[in-house]
Amino acid sequence: MSDMNEQHHLCVIDGSNMLHRAWAMGRPRARAGDGLEVGATWLFSQMLVKLLRRMDAGPVSPSHVAIFFDPPRADSWRREVSETYKAHRDEMDPVLRAQIPLMVEACEAIGMAVATAPRHEADDMIAAYTEDAVARGARVSIISSDKDLMQLVRPRVMQMNAASDTWFNEAGVEKKFGVPAQRVGDFLALAGDASDGVPGAPGIGPKSAAALLLEFGDLGALLGGAERIERASWRRIITENREQIRMSRMLVALDADGAPRPLSERDMRAPTAGFAGRAHQWREDVLT
Repeated sequence: MSDMNEQHHLCVIDGSNMLHRAWAMGRPRARAGDGLEVGATWLFSQMLVKLLRRMDAGPVSPSHVAIFFDPPRADSWRREVSETYKAHRDEMDPVLRAQIPLMVEACEAIGMAVATAPRHEADDMIAAYTEDAVARGARVSIISSDKDLMQLVRPRVMQMNAASDTWFNEAGVEKKFGVPAQRVGDFLALAGDASDGVPGAPGIGPKSAAALLLEFGDLGALLGGAERIERASWRRIITENREQIRMSRMLVALDADGAPRPLSERDMRAPTAGFAGRAHQWREDVLT
């Protein structure tokens, strides 16, 4: 992204997050030719158009847009850290899995850059491109409801939860978690994240995690100075679960350095005018 600068605005979209929303909300719709279920794909395409229209109507229209999808769950590098990572989740419904290639095709029909990595999740690739853009002074909008990504929020980086239509800046993240955005990873390592199978410290909830981090500053200082924790129950939990907390911190870390960057700045140029019409025509040609 060598040409990106402070005049640019990168919009990075968590495609896996969006496809699950489309699956949960979409109405059954069978394709006429072969009976393939395409209801989630139909809604996914409409959601993309709605999002792009909203972003274009904002104060700074995106100059670059990219959408990222997860690899199969078992292929994530986080499974090497913990076999229980997301292991409690049901396997993806085959009907949804069969639609993912169509969802990728929908993105391409609109004119949107798409990428998936073999071992890195969408979060990691979003982090990689966000860090690259920030280093060049660009503005970044992250589209996802994923809590992990709130670690990336800072000046000129905001996150939108499209499901609740809520934007998070630094103040919004701190209000949500009780700690600054740069400490969200530490917070999740302590409080855990049941949705991802991140254990955290048993018995340390969100309020306790925030209180400990505000007192010690960060997770490293907390683990290194656990003997100084005043409350006996917290002191025992932290000292007895140091390794589990460290493992949890690895699971919620975003691997911006290690994630591949298959998309160039040119690849990610925002879709040109007429994207809504292209999406409509694609749905008529491919999904009916």
